[in-house]
Amino acid sequence: MGKGPLQFSLRPEYQGRAVLLLAGDILFITVAIHFLPLLSELLAASYFIPIVASAYWWEVAGASAATAASLVLYALVSVIDGGDTNFIIQQMIIKGLLFYFAGFTTSLIAKERRQLLVRLRRDEIQTIGALATAMDAKDHYTHDHSEHVMRYAIAIGKALGMNDEELELLEYQAMLHDVGNIGVPDALLNKSEALTREEIDILRYHVSVGVDILKRVDTEGKLAPGVAEHHERYDGTGYPKGLSGEQISLNGRILSVADSFAAMSSDRPYRKALSRDQALEQLRINAGSQFDPQVVEVFLAILARE
Repeated sequence: MGKGPLQFSLRPEYQGRAVLLLAGDILFITVAIHFLPLLSELLAASYFIPIVASAYWWEVAGASAATAASLVLYALVSVIDGGDTNFIIQQMIIKGLLFYFAGFTTSLIAKERRQLLVRLRRDEIQTIGALATAMDAKDHYTHDHSEHVMRYAIAIGKALGMNDEELELLEYQAMLHDVGNIGVPDALLNKSEALTREEIDILRYHVSVGVDILKRVDTEGKLAPGVAEHHERYDGTGYPKGLSGEQISLNGRILSVADSFAAMSSDRPYRKALSRDQALEQLRINAGSQFDPQVVEVFLAILARE
């Protein structure tokens, strides 16, 4: 659990863009100072913007780099414009101290915020682990079911090209997809006879119970959607909302396939486990009706390689 990175700064794919944006900002301010000398002091104050942004994203290293770049370019344009050397040095010292103080202060705030978010995320992960343990302990027939669903879902997610953050979210959703079963009576979960209409409605209510639980422990509100949709059907005849096709999130469609295959492959109170070939055949038959055909195709390819 928790294999994905705890990222609270710029994603790697945005780092280069951010550097170019801030470098361009510093260069633009410098050029403006050169062509608008009457506004030079006001424009020089604008260097605070890229410096503070750099400090927020890259802490002390960012503050230092942005401050150095701003001071070098400011001194260069001052020399080109024929400024007095002593005055330029004086301005460099004053502005350097102000710029670095602003950047350093911002970097400290950013670092404290990241540490707080990491602590909150770790508490959240521990809560998720406790819920998953309680869920599996409740029903002896579905013990380890969530682990199997998680393993299948992650394999599908990787094959579909999900990044680390997306895989981490999918992992937690898979672990907790049936957390609402905590609110279902044991007698109903373990009933070996056919369920009545009323009992089916009670059992289906576990989705709503699970969503309510996750809304209380998930500070970002990301866990609930996939969990809420793992019993939706691709043709729109599922529950609780009757979503269809791509109205169902990708995670919901992945969990539907992973959950169904894991369920079919294990003993339940009302039936024995299907063989691997029988479970695979059910996936093929129901691709396009119950399941997203693309997700089924990917999963079948994964199982074939195994």
